[in-house]
Amino acid sequence: MALQLKFKSLKNTSIKNYKYKFVENKRVFHLLKIKTILMNMCALECDCLLCKMQEVIQHNRYIPWITLSRIFYLSLMHKYPSQEYFSVKTDVPQLIESHWTIISKLSQFSEDKWRKSLLDAINHSRFFISGKEHFHVSGFWKLKDTSIPFIENYVNDEEIPKTEDSNESSQVICASPSMSSLNNLNNSSDQIREYYINIINQAKMNISALVQFYPNADINMKMQIQSEVKINEETIQRASFTLFNLTDQNSQFYSSACFMVRTVF
Repeated sequence: MALQLKFKSLKNTSIKNYKYKFVENKRVFHLLKIKTILMNMCALECDCLLCKMQEVIQHNRYIPWITLSRIFYLSLMHKYPSQEYFSVKTDVPQLIESHWTIISKLSQFSEDKWRKSLLDAINHSRFFISGKEHFHVSGFWKLKDTSIPFIENYVNDEEIPKTEDSNESSQVICASPSMSSLNNLNNSSDQIREYYINIINQAKMNISALVQFYPNADINMKMQIQSEVKINEETIQRASFTLFNLTDQNSQFYSSACFMVRTVF
């Protein structure tokens, strides 16, 4: 009799535990479902660069971290135009989470190491300025070069081996568009040329404005202006070189494609 009562008690306890686990799992499932719906709603309402480039991104299995970092920060700048610095620990992960349907297709996000890889890319790139002096805490960064990076069709999942000049090599890879990426963007030749001409003209205007500020600036600001001018010069050089490769020598754009600038202080 005592054995039967003990068995009955164990049976009732097991049923209660099972019901509890079932209800708990069901609750978690619904929470995840609601979270997914909200994330998809945010993605539908979003018109940031990441959303606009989703077709190109999803055609690739791997994209260099520095290219992704620039796209993430350009997207955040579009969403929050009054904000200059963004946290790689909070702002960027939140952006990735809300756009997970786009990002999850990339092989580099299949592991949990993506946070460290992203931080390493930003930390060793000239595209970003640290906000440590401004916020007195690490993790905040500002994007200096706001030009839109092109995405190459990378066949390998591994990052390019780092050397002493790894930063420079990563810039070339991110900045030089391939014909495959251009085809993915479904642009005509005239539109592509116009795009690069607009980049050159905008960079020239930036340099002109910076040069006007230079005489009245203090020493620190002058150094910053020189750095910004150099970035715009490099942008002109890259855009001009690409425009040159895309342009027929008999075309009216040929002279514009050969244009180079060097500002001397």
